[in-house]
Amino acid sequence: MRRLAALVLCLAAAPATAQTPAPADTLARIAPVPAEAPGDASAATHPRKNTRRAVLLSSLGTAAMVVPVANLVAIPVGPSLGHFYAGNARQAWTGIAIRSAALTVGVAAAAATLLDGLSGPVSDSSGRTEAALIGSAVVILASSAYDIATAGAAAQAYNRRHASALGAAVVPVVGPDGQRGVRLAVRL
Repeated sequence: MRRLAALVLCLAAAPATAQTPAPADTLARIAPVPAEAPGDASAATHPRKNTRRAVLLSSLGTAAMVVPVANLVAIPVGPSLGHFYAGNARQAWTGIAIRSAALTVGVAAAAATLLDGLSGPVSDSSGRTEAALIGSAVVILASSAYDIATAGAAAQAYNRRHASALGAAVVPVVGPDGQRGVRLAVRL
């Protein structure tokens, strides 16, 4: 049972993510107005953040958990990389604190389980240490999944906060029948 709990902690620390395919009518939609109009000064000071890049950074940081040397750093920090990229340091540090606390509990429980196994017969506290191992794995998994899932929205929020109030741009348009064209998009 101890080995199973340790295995669950290791597996839960490296969550998998799946991407949903884009809807078939994506090309038929009108392209959004860019946040910066050509010549806008805010483009140089606050470049737009890519939502896919934010999710990718969080996912890759989470995937680094399986590298033994980087494990103790990647578990708390990895999933927060997308939030740091998106300028959402508060959520990034909150996630790091939650995962660090859960990792500390998990390491302490794993050490207690190993020491208990070395000392002889199984004690009454073995159930508590296994519950702590599983609980810390669940917290790490849930916190990592949350940071990955919300990294894209954090990048969008950054773009909204740093968008200029006025702007105009020529944007491409693809109609439902596949006909291509352009339109002038104005943001007031």
